[in-house]
Amino acid sequence: MRIFLNLKVRVTRTVLLHSQREQKIFPQLIRLCSTTRTTFPPASPKMDLSFDHLPIRGSVNYHKSLEIDLSKQESKEFEDMSRDRDTESVKEGLKKCLEESEKHSLQGAWLKIPVAFAWTLQSAVDAGFEMHHAQKEHVMMSKWLNKDRVDSHPIYAHHFIGVGGIVVNEKDEVLCIREKYVGDLKHAYSQLWKLPGGHVDPGEDLGTAVEREVSEETNIKATFKGLLAFRHMHQFRYGCSDMYFCCLLSAEDTDNQTIKISEYEVHECKWVPISDFEQLNLSELNRLFFKQYLQYRKTGVFMNFTYNQNVRRKTTDIVYYSDPGGSGSADQDVE
Repeated sequence: MRIFLNLKVRVTRTVLLHSQREQKIFPQLIRLCSTTRTTFPPASPKMDLSFDHLPIRGSVNYHKSLEIDLSKQESKEFEDMSRDRDTESVKEGLKKCLEESEKHSLQGAWLKIPVAFAWTLQSAVDAGFEMHHAQKEHVMMSKWLNKDRVDSHPIYAHHFIGVGGIVVNEKDEVLCIREKYVGDLKHAYSQLWKLPGGHVDPGEDLGTAVEREVSEETNIKATFKGLLAFRHMHQFRYGCSDMYFCCLLSAEDTDNQTIKISEYEVHECKWVPISDFEQLNLSELNRLFFKQYLQYRKTGVFMNFTYNQNVRRKTTDIVYYSDPGGSGSADQDVE
């Protein structure tokens, strides 16, 4: 399913340079992404504050906010509250946490309530906490305390991410599908031809997501090469925004690959010659994406990618950049 995500995508793959030619054309970018190591000053140490004298306890994070996790409470008082489902005592205990936090000029407080402690939700609200977000395993609540500043707690992630793939084979054919829109083959959207694709899963990078979606919907194995365009829209599902990335993929040895559609999502799939693709019944968005692909074939310009070591977070991040063509990483001949 499509999920709330921060837009930075993290992976653990080794840094790869696409070709010898890329190293000549983009030496500064490559040195920046693969060899340069930025040294950051150490993060501020956690404040040495103890809440052990309180019935409900927490710790102070780097941002000078109190963090409370009800699943990690060890006091005898909280053990009694839990046994008796004593919501009034929980409310008073949380109020004491907030009072102690204000006494030490903390910025705010976070309260994590796992499903097993859902009975404490009303107590938290009554103590002054507000809903921040919910996941299957827990509800996160927060309270801003610094009266001299506006609430600076980060809001929860507010975008969905989707991918679609222009998959081109060795015969210069494009893979296209018609979906079973809401299960109704007579629906107008079910009559449109479109690019295979779908939702990005948690922790999944764009390339992995589009390769998986193409395989799931059509049984065709294709390789991600880069990005051609993306659409950004607002007021999507649950009032969130949405970003949909049009990806460039290549499929090899397709004579030995058999199309097998996902019967739940797709009712037709076929290879179409590039010269015939625009004659299909397409949405304006997919028509625009295909025009961008044709422009890429003329100029070689697309969004390539490389990997960058994130020193602060100790991750390997994907960096997409405008490639003026000729690097060879997209495995396409510029006309």
